[in-house]
Amino acid sequence: NVFEPVMGKGMCRRYVLISNVPTRIIKGMMEQPARLGELYGVANGDSLLNVKLVQSLKTSLDMLTKKFGPRPIDWMWGRIHTLELKHPMSSNSVIRAIYDLGPYPRGGTNTTVNNGEYSLDDPYDMQIGPSMRMIVDMSRDGMYFSFPGGECGQVLSPHYSDFLDNYLNGKWDFFPMSLPRKDIADHLTLSPMK
Repeated sequence: NVFEPVMGKGMCRRYVLISNVPTRIIKGMMEQPARLGELYGVANGDSLLNVKLVQSLKTSLDMLTKKFGPRPIDWMWGRIHTLELKHPMSSNSVIRAIYDLGPYPRGGTNTTVNNGEYSLDDPYDMQIGPSMRMIVDMSRDGMYFSFPGGECGQVLSPHYSDFLDNYLNGKWDFFPMSLPRKDIADHLTLSPMK
């Protein structure tokens, strides 16, 4: 509602590829409506801002009602904003069903601590987010980790997605820095082919 009428569809699609830039620009225009007026070449940015806000609200309400029904209680961010972990080998639907994980409902946006960046051009699947979270307590022999997936990239391994639930639920796994050999449950040996 704000950029496309001025930029045209093609340029606007490239501009909103990652949402944090237009989000910041719109925030600035709301704080200083004269900037919106300058973009459109009109003197009264306040009136134009009011028109754009009403248009945007109507567009949003129409989209939410169409997608989730008329009850606002059903309009949850995580129902539309999801994370899907796509394996590099998932080139077709059969492989995708085996290798990919998700989609999972996610919180966060481009401006939150729990970052969940998405493209405004192709809403609302999560495009960018934390690949790992880590807390190091220097008084302990270890650290807390949370990351999406598992410790093994082999899809049939029980460790393919063993850390995913904690990542999705904001929980942590403790990893000791030194581990006695007797406590190692599984190991994978990679040997070059001859």
